[in-house]
Amino acid sequence: MAVLFSSCSAIDVYKTREFSFDDNEKRQRVILHIPKGFAEEKFLLGNTGGKEQYYYYLNGALLYFAKNVNWDTENQLFIDKAKAISENSRFVYKGVDKDGLHWKEIRIDDFRFGYSYVPRDHLEKFEQAINSIQFK
Repeated sequence: MAVLFSSCSAIDVYKTREFSFDDNEKRQRVILHIPKGFAEEKFLLGNTGGKEQYYYYLNGALLYFAKNVNWDTENQLFIDKAKAISENSRFVYKGVDKDGLHWKEIRIDDFRFGYSYVPRDHLEKFEQAINSIQFK
C-alpha cells in the first residue's frame, strides 16, 4: 500500500520517519509521514518481537504503528465495540469517542496503525499520515 502526496506544500507539515522490523529473517521498512508538532516519540518492544512506535501531541492526539504485538493497541477498547469494515484483506475500525475526538485503526495481517484522540480540525493531517505509509 502506498499513497503519495500530490503537493510539495503538504510535505512541509510532515516529518519522515521509519518503522523497521524483521520478517522471516529479512529486514523490512515502512516509511511514515508523521504530522509535525509531536511532543514525544516513543518506542515499545515486546519480548516476542512485537514493536510499537508512538507519536504524542500536546493536544492529546496520538499516532501509532505496531507490528507483531500481543498486547492491546490504544484503540482496542473502541474496536471491541465497533464493527470492522473489511477493505481488500484490510480491516478498518474507526469512530468518535465520548468526547467527540476521532480514532481509527487499520489492520493488515499482523501490522496495525492508527490514531486516537484527534480533534476534528486535525483529522485531515492524521488521515493523510496513515494513508501515506509506504512499505519498502
